[in-house]
Amino acid sequence: MVATGRGRWGVWAWLIALFAFGCASAPRQLTLDDLHQRGTAAGLEVQRLSGELFTLVALAPPQARSKVLRIYIEGDGLAWRSRYRLSAHPSPVTPTALNLMLVDPTPDKAYLARPCQYLQTEACHPKYWSTHLFSEEVISGMSRALDALKDRGGYTHLELVGYSGGGGVAVLLSARRDDINPAIKYTNHAA
Repeated sequence: MVATGRGRWGVWAWLIALFAFGCASAPRQLTLDDLHQRGTAAGLEVQRLSGELFTLVALAPPQARSKVLRIYIEGDGLAWRSRYRLSAHPSPVTPTALNLMLVDPTPDKAYLARPCQYLQTEACHPKYWSTHLFSEEVISGMSRALDALKDRGGYTHLELVGYSGGGGVAVLLSARRDDINPAIKYTNHAA
């Protein structure tokens, strides 16, 4: 069957709508402005934590209320655009660790993004969100960020909560530090 006359325009309109919907539904990664808005609404401040290689982004309370800071470490974010194509940067589309932190009633809580999430610098090479996720450069950079958050608030201990690859980072950080509270809780949400 061949579309003619008005029917042809209907097919073109359908194709244009399909294309427009497809473009509109592509995943949008969060930006530093998005993070700033969510943090401000929760009474948290955006902090840039400069390290030897990476500058990491965090949300943290403006002042400490206790001696323990609970830090939520983000997952891998949008590391891959497709099965074979890396993302230009790993900022998350759905920041699960951020969302978990925002509903946590604990007053002394922070959110720590992974390298190259929200803020891309010269050090941001795709290997750091693909083959070198847990490399020494990444883990030592994350550890320096924990030091900065701890020092700025005058905290004595930290609690780490990691989502997905952020959980792996939390475990590796806990293994090398003596200021992490040892309570580890596992939750299975797929019941």
